[in-house]
Amino acid sequence: LVEVHKKFSIPFASIVFILVGAPLGIAARKGSLGVGATLSIFFFLVYWACLILGEDLADRKLLPPLVAMWFPNILIGAAGFYLTWRTVKETTFFNWDKLIVKFRKRNATMDIE
Repeated sequence: LVEVHKKFSIPFASIVFILVGAPLGIAARKGSLGVGATLSIFFFLVYWACLILGEDLADRKLLPPLVAMWFPNILIGAAGFYLTWRTVKETTFFNWDKLIVKFRKRNATMDIE
């Protein structure tokens, strides 16, 4: 059962690493290439360690195979969602505040006329 869950959880990790890699790639584009590379290696090592530890604990029947094999994806996926959320929050394509001010000024001049 451990191998069955492992067979499905490892390919799913590619989606999880996209969630981590995209924000780190954007950060590296802004000029912090060293930080992005270091964090990428850190996330990979944490994933790998959790996968090996989970497999060992599941083989010893200390953890259910489902939890043991999917925990690394959940852990790194949560970090990926957080990094993605932070990146989206910091990166804006439109300055909504300026658009609202312009819209209000435009409406104010139309009311005067």
